[in-house]
Amino acid sequence: MDINFSLNFDILTFILSLASTAILFFVLFKLLWNPLQAYMDRRQQYVVDQIAQADTQNQEAVATNTEAQKRLRRVQEEATEILETARVRADQTATKLAEELQADLRKRREAFDAQLEIDQQLAQKEMKDQAIDLSVSIASQLLQEQVDETNTKARALAMAEKMVMTNER
Repeated sequence: MDINFSLNFDILTFILSLASTAILFFVLFKLLWNPLQAYMDRRQQYVVDQIAQADTQNQEAVATNTEAQKRLRRVQEEATEILETARVRADQTATKLAEELQADLRKRREAFDAQLEIDQQLAQKEMKDQAIDLSVSIASQLLQEQVDETNTKARALAMAEKMVMTNER
């Protein structure tokens, strides 16, 4: 394998190649460099603007968050106040209901005591009446027995006299 290659150096081709490359660079520089530079400047400005906008939004978000935290604290304070007010009202209502219940119980007890007193008086009167009726009944039975005994004695005496008189005759 024989590597045979020759380096034929043609100066005219070299100069033409160099000139055409220079012309190409010049044309590309004139046609593309300014628009490319303008695009890069616009892109850089866009990135700077986006960063600035992001910083602004970040600051607004921080401010909004701070404001939201303040509102949250106020709402929590209001909620605490509302709960405390509700507790106080509930305590007042419970106290009032307890007092009303005690007053109602007192009235009912007084009414019950009054009714009990009346019932006791009625029971005492009824017991007195029954005792009187019983005493009258016992007394009348005793009287009846005495009358019967007296009658029996009187009859026995009368019979004894009749017998005695019959025997004497």
